[in-house]
Amino acid sequence: GKLTTTGHDNTFNGYRAGKANTAGDYFTAIGFNAGTANTIGDYNTMVGSYAGTTNTTGGWNTFLGYGAGSYHLDADSNVYIGHNAGYFNVSGDGNTICGITAGRGVSNNSYSHNSYFGNNAGYSTSTGSANTAIGTRAGYNLTTGNNSTFLGYGADANGQYSNATAIGYGTVVTANDKMFFGDANVAGCYNYQNVWAAQSDGRFKFNVQENVKGLEFL
Repeated sequence: GKLTTTGHDNTFNGYRAGKANTAGDYFTAIGFNAGTANTIGDYNTMVGSYAGTTNTTGGWNTFLGYGAGSYHLDADSNVYIGHNAGYFNVSGDGNTICGITAGRGVSNNSYSHNSYFGNNAGYSTSTGSANTAIGTRAGYNLTTGNNSTFLGYGADANGQYSNATAIGYGTVVTANDKMFFGDANVAGCYNYQNVWAAQSDGRFKFNVQENVKGLEFL
C-alpha cells in the first residue's frame, strides 16, 4: 500500500501487496504481489501470491488463490477461486469461476458472465460468454462459443458452438442449438415411467408392442 493517498478502509499484507493503490477503498490484498497494480479499484479482495496482480481500476472482484485473476485489468464483479483460476481473463465482467485453472484461458482473453465449477472447467475460454460448465474438465475446449451448458466430468464440445448443451460424463456436443445426453455407452434416456428417448438402433428398442395390426385389423 505504499502509494495510497486517499484510499481508506484497506488491508495490505505481503511484499508489494497493493503497492500502486492510490484511491481504492475497501481493498484487501494479501500475499506476494497481490493486487500490486490496483490504483482506484474499490471493494476488491485479492488473496494469494500474484492474485489480481495487474488489476488497475476494476472493482467488486474477489480473487482467491495463487495467480487467480493475475492478468485481470479493469473488469468488475468477478469471483475467481483456485490456483490460476481466471488467470488470463483481462477485461470480462460478472464471471464466477471456482477450481484449479478453471477459466484460465490462453492469453489476453475477454469473456463475461460465465459460471465454471471444477478443476479445468472452461479452461480454454477466450471470448465465449454466458456459458455454464460444472465438473472437472467440463467445457474444456470451448473458446468462443456462447450460451452453452456442460454438466459432468469431461462434458464438452468438439467445436465452437452456441446454445449447445452436453450433459453426462464424457458427453460431447457437435453442433449449435442441440442438446446431447450421455456418451457412446448410454443406450437411452428415461423418465420415471418409460423410455422417452433412445438411440435409433434395433439393439436398443424397449417394450415394443404390435398396436396396429395392419391387414388383420382391416
